[in-house]
Amino acid sequence: MLKNLKITNRLALLYTLYMTIFLFVFCTITTYFYKDGLMSEFDQTIAERFSYLERHLEKNTDKTVYFRGANSPNQVEIKDANTKAHVEVWDDSGRMVFKNSSLPLDTPKQVLMTSITTNSFNLRMMTKKTVDGYIIKAAFSQDRVNTKVTSLVYLFLILAPIGIIVIGITSLFFVRSSLRPIKMISEKARIYSSDNLSDRLDIINEHDEIGELSLVLNDLLDRLGSSFKSLKQFTSDASHELRTPLTAIKALCETSLQSKNPNQNYKETVVSVAEEVCKMTDLVDSLLTLARGDSGIFKPTLKKTNLNDIVHEAKNILMVIAEEKRQNIFVESEDVHLMVDPVLLRQALMGLLHNAIKYAPEDSNITISLRRNDTDVLISVLDQGPGIASEHVSNIFKRFYKIHSARSGGTGLGLSIVKWISDLHGGKISYTKVAPSGSNFCLSLPINP
Repeated sequence: MLKNLKITNRLALLYTLYMTIFLFVFCTITTYFYKDGLMSEFDQTIAERFSYLERHLEKNTDKTVYFRGANSPNQVEIKDANTKAHVEVWDDSGRMVFKNSSLPLDTPKQVLMTSITTNSFNLRMMTKKTVDGYIIKAAFSQDRVNTKVTSLVYLFLILAPIGIIVIGITSLFFVRSSLRPIKMISEKARIYSSDNLSDRLDIINEHDEIGELSLVLNDLLDRLGSSFKSLKQFTSDASHELRTPLTAIKALCETSLQSKNPNQNYKETVVSVAEEVCKMTDLVDSLLTLARGDSGIFKPTLKKTNLNDIVHEAKNILMVIAEEKRQNIFVESEDVHLMVDPVLLRQALMGLLHNAIKYAPEDSNITISLRRNDTDVLISVLDQGPGIASEHVSNIFKRFYKIHSARSGGTGLGLSIVKWISDLHGGKISYTKVAPSGSNFCLSLPINP
């Protein structure tokens, strides 16, 4: 039933329930101690009256007793007493020698203060043995005490429901006031879309729970906004990169069809179209690789691998391209075994080496080094190219980012893939410009990820 209520009503109802229980306990305890206090005061009064009876007790010659100051032998007069005293006196043989009331007062006992009910009368009785051997039993009505306690109970019965109603209304008001910021957050969240993710939630008090929630949601909006922005940029760049080879293919085909001697241009056209298709294939493969990484479900196949073998494999595969530019590739490495995905790591190293071959000048040297320290394995690729200007360094690992200089061309995804592979292994990729010219890309992999 409570599950169907709003949190506001649920909290108010629970708070009211807890306060009702508290009020019940409070009223019960208050009534108990109030009655206990009244009874203690009443017992003290009875003890004083009992002392008065002891002092005024006199014996007759027939062993009966009477009390001085009484109007008749069977009466008791107690000074300042506003209630009747029901008195019995017993001698040491167990015979009743005095009684001024028809109410039975139980059997004689030693010193005792107790409450009794006899003939519908509520009495407080004290029993005590005197020095002469007589047992005096005196009982006084405790109606005044009971009346005061009953009055307090009636007062609680009247005030408690009023208090519960006031508490319920007040708690509902305060709960709604406290949760109003959450309602504002909900109302604002309903209007969010991909077009207004730059708007942020207002933070009234960042130190309370709602303020912390607003901060977390604003941080989430920052990440969503960044993701949507990256997605839009990715879509735009991918469309542009795909449009370029498609436009080239279309132009080549139209030129070949419009040629007066098409047989001479067909071969050249087919070769050019094949080159553009290869570029598109490389672009699509790169996009699929990054898409696998973005899915969040891709798991690398880790196995203990000799990284020295991967370095030499990458060199041997790309050596043909380097020889076309008369470039030399040197390897400075040692046997280092590490838990990696060998296929992905080879792809990353080939990406760095291909960049070095592409942008380094002819007749230059490229050096691949593999070394380890206490915490990491370092793989670096050093070339003698023009280097990267400082204003571009922070963006070179972003997707589709291209430097419109000597390093233009390509899809702009190579370094992004290298960074993704590095992150997948818990490593880091960094760039350093080497004086007077040259670039050094260093891939750092932790020994204990």
